[in-house]
Amino acid sequence: METGDCGIQLGALRVDDDGRPARTGNTLTTLAYVITAVLGTGVLSLPWSVGQMGWSVGPLLILIFSLTTLYSSIILCECYRTPDPVLGKRNYTYTNVVHAILGKRSARMCSVAQYVGIYGATVAYTIAASTSMGAIAESACRHVMNQHIAVCSSKKEKLVLVFGGVQILFSQLRDMHRMWWLSVVASTMSFIYSSIILGLSASKVSANGRLKGAAFGIPVGYDMPGHVSSHQKVWMIFQALGNIAFSYSFASVFFDIQNTIKAVPSENKTMKRAVSIGFIYITISYMAIGCIGYAALGNSAPGNALTGFVLYHKLFWVVDIANACLIVQTLGGYQMNAQVIFSLIDGCVARISLHNKDSTVEKRLNFVVMGKSFSISHVCLRWISRIVYVISTTLLAIAFPFLNAVLGVLGALTYWPLTVYFPVQMLISRCQIPRGSRNWAGLQTYNFAFLLVSLAAIAGSMEGIVHSLQQHALLI
Repeated sequence: METGDCGIQLGALRVDDDGRPARTGNTLTTLAYVITAVLGTGVLSLPWSVGQMGWSVGPLLILIFSLTTLYSSIILCECYRTPDPVLGKRNYTYTNVVHAILGKRSARMCSVAQYVGIYGATVAYTIAASTSMGAIAESACRHVMNQHIAVCSSKKEKLVLVFGGVQILFSQLRDMHRMWWLSVVASTMSFIYSSIILGLSASKVSANGRLKGAAFGIPVGYDMPGHVSSHQKVWMIFQALGNIAFSYSFASVFFDIQNTIKAVPSENKTMKRAVSIGFIYITISYMAIGCIGYAALGNSAPGNALTGFVLYHKLFWVVDIANACLIVQTLGGYQMNAQVIFSLIDGCVARISLHNKDSTVEKRLNFVVMGKSFSISHVCLRWISRIVYVISTTLLAIAFPFLNAVLGVLGALTYWPLTVYFPVQMLISRCQIPRGSRNWAGLQTYNFAFLLVSLAAIAGSMEGIVHSLQQHALLI
């Protein structure tokens, strides 16, 4: 047995200080994970979100959310190991970290927010992928087969089922450590379709000869084309807050990403470097897409920016490429989130096996249900649980195919607790900031402000879902 800087050599197997196989992640792979987790379907709604608030507020809010997320990420980097950020005990998940620093009660609250957010994100990825698949199918029908638009309208339900079937296959990947290549591909796809959206937006601005949009977004007015009522304006602004929040919601998988990093140099240094580089790129991308997209499409910017360019007949194939890249990116984004829940399920199975006296050496669990006994292997249980998970997200995506409203709800529910509240409380606890001090008051004011933002976003997004359901019912 030999010891080294990165772990311990046991025969042919190299392990880390916690006895697990040695982690191999570096700045590049971590950067790919971060970009894949952050720069996803949320980018599609940014021109629409800026449009609800206009030039005066929209770009500023994107910048505020970006700086807030970066600040919280720097705090979280120091929490992976406790009590010492370099030599302390590893915490593999967000819930583990909160339990180690804030206690059991806070960990339970964290686990609810984390897994609701992760589950919802996989539903959102499914909706976004099916929308892009439908756009490609309609484009091929209209431009290649020269059919009328009414003939080419596709059934989104079938496309959701196709995406779900592909995810069932990908869900059998063992864990996040073995899917770094999928994150690299997904982050590359993010760069391509973001660049296409930027290029198309810039082209449209040039063709228009002016910047569209208004200082305060969609104007308020009754019975006037292009105007909305005052209460509609408020609801849409609130929903836009949720959409922007969702585009920055990656805290739920933060520590799962950090847990892939090798120990030398320390995980917190590598994670800080990757997060800092990643957020420079992400902030520039978000500001550019949100602002240039709004300048091109104006107050009529749709919830999915790509659908704003469907009338570009000569460049339809460019839009198709962007949609194809988005589909590939959602494959990676879905798995990055789902693997966290799959890991939780695998851990539960292992604990059941440990306490189940009827478990056999061959890793089979024996159960008695309604007086009848049966057994199931660990592998089979793992396979079934992942299939059931994918099926559930697929069915929800069919039931609520409203991307903007769903993104708003998810962003509102998860951004404040995971990106603001818990990082602030852990910073106060780790740095022993005295209650009532100036620093404590400042942090709690910052915390309360984002709580109000989240509550407003929840209200606006839920109203958006109700409105979308009513409109959907009228079309059926």
